[in-house]
Amino acid sequence: MAKAYHALVAGLPDLVLDETRLSLSRRTFRNDLKDQLTAAHYRQIETLFYVYDNENLLNLLNGGGKEHNPLGNFSMEALEEEVRVPGYLPAYMGRFIEAFRTETRLPEGVSAANRLTASMYNELLGPKSGLGHGFVREWLTFDRDLRNVLAAIACRSLNRSLEGELVGHGFVVEHIERGNSGDFGLGRELPWIERVLQLHSSSDLLDREKGLDALRWAFIDEITTFEYFTIHKVAAFVIKLGIAERWLALDEETGRKMFQQIMRDLETGFEFPAEFSVRGGRKHADNR
Repeated sequence: MAKAYHALVAGLPDLVLDETRLSLSRRTFRNDLKDQLTAAHYRQIETLFYVYDNENLLNLLNGGGKEHNPLGNFSMEALEEEVRVPGYLPAYMGRFIEAFRTETRLPEGVSAANRLTASMYNELLGPKSGLGHGFVREWLTFDRDLRNVLAAIACRSLNRSLEGELVGHGFVVEHIERGNSGDFGLGRELPWIERVLQLHSSSDLLDREKGLDALRWAFIDEITTFEYFTIHKVAAFVIKLGIAERWLALDEETGRKMFQQIMRDLETGFEFPAEFSVRGGRKHADNR
């Protein structure tokens, strides 16, 4: 039976909302979780912050011109040590460091950031990743697919080559590379793609970003509908907290509304109306 976190999840609503500022940051919350989750579950939470580790690693390898992002799991000192003596960081980072050292240049058309991101998704979503088949894997798959669809739409609108823009593998990448239709032939497999196409046609960039985050929020709600005191509920909270943090910085009113929604979700459980389904089909609880 999966470990339940009754006290942790029951306490989440009290951690969230302040009228004018965050009473809890993702960084603080992640650090607090280390003492409350099993080691395996904490590793799942860490994977949600790898994008910031990637950012910090690229910054270091390129000379350290930017400030270290504290949302990363690893300190600058840890990254510097890894560059000197590989073996501590996730394997995909070690392989990237070695490739960065030995290759005079990346394959033509492939940015270092995209190459590192692709390596991350390939490792985390591979059969030996240890993530199992729960929420974090579903979220990372959705996040990768959404990223690729957005990149493809942008390239098409700018009449630019897709080479080097898509990350990872799978049927979504395959369809995008050979698809000529408006939805790249993915309308049946990705019910949310129609909404993404609608949002991209908007000239209001703020509304477009709000719509994309609403899509992410809806996806989280749907795949955690039957989660109550599990690691999946905790991971969903971490991601939603990040979305709300971003909007509090960009648009205080939107950020406050998102925090209020987090509280309502946690108090009443996740019940997302069927007409807003982003995956299509009947919602169900997966075996974890």
